[in-house]
Amino acid sequence: MTSHSDNQWSIQVEIHEESTQILFTTEAFSVICPLLPATRPWFQDVIQGVRSCVSWSSPATSQERKPFTIPLRNVLWAELGDDAYVTIAVLAETGKNHELTHYNGKVISDLAQAKQWVSRLIELAYDGVPPRRNVKVLVNPKGGQGRAKKIYEKIVRPMLESARCVIDTQYTTHRFHAMEIAETISLDCDAIVALSGDGLPHEILNGLASRPDAIKALRIPVVPVPSGSANGFSLNLHGLKAGFDVALAVLNVIKGKPMRLDLCSVTQGGRRTWSYFSQSFGFMADIDLGTEFLRWMGDTRFYLGFLYGLISNKPYPFKLFIKSAISDKKDLLALTREPPSKELFKENLVESLPADRYISESTSDTGWVSFDKPILYVYAGLQPYVARDLLQFPMAKPSDGYVDIAIQEVASRAALLSMVDEAGRGGQFYQDTSHYYKALAYRLEPYPNSKGVFSVDGEVYPWEPIYIEAHQGLATTLSMHGHFVVTFVDKPSSFV
Repeated sequence: MTSHSDNQWSIQVEIHEESTQILFTTEAFSVICPLLPATRPWFQDVIQGVRSCVSWSSPATSQERKPFTIPLRNVLWAELGDDAYVTIAVLAETGKNHELTHYNGKVISDLAQAKQWVSRLIELAYDGVPPRRNVKVLVNPKGGQGRAKKIYEKIVRPMLESARCVIDTQYTTHRFHAMEIAETISLDCDAIVALSGDGLPHEILNGLASRPDAIKALRIPVVPVPSGSANGFSLNLHGLKAGFDVALAVLNVIKGKPMRLDLCSVTQGGRRTWSYFSQSFGFMADIDLGTEFLRWMGDTRFYLGFLYGLISNKPYPFKLFIKSAISDKKDLLALTREPPSKELFKENLVESLPADRYISESTSDTGWVSFDKPILYVYAGLQPYVARDLLQFPMAKPSDGYVDIAIQEVASRAALLSMVDEAGRGGQFYQDTSHYYKALAYRLEPYPNSKGVFSVDGEVYPWEPIYIEAHQGLATTLSMHGHFVVTFVDKPSSFV
């Protein structure tokens, strides 16, 4: 912790063409409150860091000092106290991550002007998002090898408190506890925050979907804070660079705007559940479920599991039928080359969970295709990144109404190993033995007397016939971007 004190520093907000920023300089505040006199600075000693992680220069003369900037979106709160001090809570960049920082400044002239400036600062900083959100926080104390509780106490709670959020925190104590909480949770909260990996959101969404008022419940955003091993949900909301930055994830809780998410219904043996993330079968299911004992390694466990699985490299005994919408790779690539569009919240007019539209159809009906080649794995998903080193579904969109399906034929070990280098940017998409579908629904039917396991959002499902269908925009999360943040390796010369 570092404190900074300097009577020459004050705050200005400048609005540039590309960004709006808070600029800590000795200038006045004419931009944020244009009607205020620009020649009368009313701040003294803005820099008294309660917590400061910003890199500062310490030259001998004021002429050598260099100002630094903080984006307006990183302002969590500002207020004028009875002691005539203004306190501003911001998220400051500290190398690869961000950290909560407070600055205090004493008003030395017009308190009325200062009050107006603070009010306007909050208005601009929140950009139409209601401040002081009411959040329900669920913490899996075993998440992230036991780090989730520490992450909450050290980073999450201080940020939410600094933003003046209303916080209701609960620690999960057993498997499916989050589902039980979601089944009875009051719907007056603005967001449900999940501190864990990708398993806790699965429980929360299934709990919300099991309620009599499921559609209304699913309008409450479920928002991840990365505290587990893979943290794929967070990667998709923030991108590779920021996906593991806890502070940015909390900023999304505070300021993100609602964004619809597709869900998949999963029907097996008369039981219907919901998937928000991925479903894996064959080789990939073995990796997902067979490396649980390696959770202490983080998302590296999936890479090691892949290498170990190459030893067997065998076809898996099931039939696959797909209700296909798009399968031509040129058409799929065209989707990635479109500018990302914001898929923010739209009111869902349905009153109850939708029925499955294609479950009664025969796989010989129009639109259904069967995959007849020997299959090493089937991986289906609704979000692009599965882990940092695996961009499995580069064409996945938050709410396009499709489930993306990647199918890997049995291939040589050398060919499979060659995919590893570019898997983090989706390079396996270009392999001849890799197939990709955007689908409305699909079925898997294990061969009689065969053995295996299915994985749905990391949960074990029996080796029995299973039907999965995409449903557009049923769930809700929060986003600072309005779309998934993806870095995909585009090869323009492919499939020409």
